[in-house]
Amino acid sequence: MSATNVTQLRIRLQELLDKLEGFDRWMDADMRVLDGAWSRLNAVWDGVAYENFTGSWNDVHTVLQQYTRQCRQYEEFLRYRIEALERFERSQGEM
Repeated sequence: MSATNVTQLRIRLQELLDKLEGFDRWMDADMRVLDGAWSRLNAVWDGVAYENFTGSWNDVHTVLQQYTRQCRQYEEFLRYRIEALERFERSQGEM
């Protein structure tokens, strides 16, 4: 792989990482807002409709937490790959 291709790959991976981190920050912030709203709703709502909605919300919340954990792992993987490409570039391909 040429140095130009390595640089292009590193740049694209960094762009992907930046976008993923930005999306995850946005999602984290929105989840905090939703959790706060859920707490307020939880304090005033009860009954069958509440129980049905609670089950559905808990399922969604669990999936979102799993997504967040997976994204953090993927972000770490991208960082590792970017760093490896940077080391390769610094060595001018003499690894």
